[in-house]
This record gives sequence, structure tokens and C-alpha cells, in this order.
Amino acid sequence: MRQVKVNPVRFQMLTELAKGSKKNIENYLGDLIDSIYAGKK
Repeated sequence: MRQVKVNPVRFQMLTELAKGSKKNIENYLGDLIDSIYAGKK
């Protein structure tokens, strides 16, 4: 698996968004990608 580097500010934003959704960062990103990809079809 590849790693994606983000700056510290965006990582903090991502952490807060994931906590707000009661998910860990990996699951939050996966759900976000799934929803965007499904909307393109």
C-alpha cells in the first residue's frame, strides 16, 4: 500500500473530521472516496 503525505494542518483537519464521524482516519477516507466515486457513475 502506498502512503499519502499531507501537511500537518490538513492532517489535523482530517483527524477532527474523522472524530466527528466517530471513525478512524483510514475508514473516514475510505468512505469519502467511496461516496465521491459512486457519485461520478
